[in-house]
Amino acid sequence: MAQVKKISVATVFGKIDVKAVLNAGKPITVMRVAGQAVGTKSGDSNYGEWTALVGSFIATNPETGEVVEASQLFLPEVALIPIQVALGQAGARAVDFAIEVIVQPSNNTKPGGSPYEYSFVNLMAPAENDPMAKLRQLLLGAGAGPALADESKAGAALADETAAKPAAKAGKR
Repeated sequence: MAQVKKISVATVFGKIDVKAVLNAGKPITVMRVAGQAVGTKSGDSNYGEWTALVGSFIATNPETGEVVEASQLFLPEVALIPIQVALGQAGARAVDFAIEVIVQPSNNTKPGGSPYEYSFVNLMAPAENDPMAKLRQLLLGAGAGPALADESKAGAALADETAAKPAAKAGKR
């Protein structure tokens, strides 16, 4: 297992092949990542503003099985924001998470926009104190919640979720 400076879709999976995404017919898993975020780090680069999670992280490439660890994690915005929100909760010192990052054709392609977008599937059950767990249960029923780490169910749950709602704007990293 290699220790690297940072984890991102680009460092784990590589460049996204747009043709492969558009022709796949289903979402493509580009990274599974788990860790404990204790904060964020932000800055500017030639590509614009960026925000990274800081903590301890481990990721795997679903195609090769390669595993890497790092203390910085760059996630697509759709996956980053929920973790930032959890870190901002009163009394939060760290946020544990495990997610599967996927890429799929964009539902809302705009001129000059990206033809694909990122989404994610939670691989951990929500914490007992997760305020959204109670709200999901009220809104969606008793069995509502993230898919657990059963990989065969994660892809099916993701396909159901992505068919039912448009995903967030594609992130770049």
